[in-house]
Amino acid sequence: MTQAAIIEALAEATGLSAKQVQSVLRALRRLAISQLKDVGQFRLYRFLKFSTSTRQARQGRNPRTGEAIAIPAGQYANVIVSKTFRDDLNGE
Repeated sequence: MTQAAIIEALAEATGLSAKQVQSVLRALRRLAISQLKDVGQFRLYRFLKFSTSTRQARQGRNPRTGEAIAIPAGQYANVIVSKTFRDDLNGE
């Protein structure tokens, strides 16, 4: 599903305009990033839980050429699907 299709489906389901839905999604993204930076986690109850982990710098290999490359340290996002979401998906 493309971003445009998601926005269109949400607009139809909520009665909001596509621009309003897009604005809400942007605000949600900004809020999630802010919370991940400040607290280290962001939870959409009954849907997803985002958390961060720090990875140290390391050496890797380019799979195409086999050449050694440096992978920098950084923050990475982890996503866990809630039990409620999994249960709904599996019809439980």
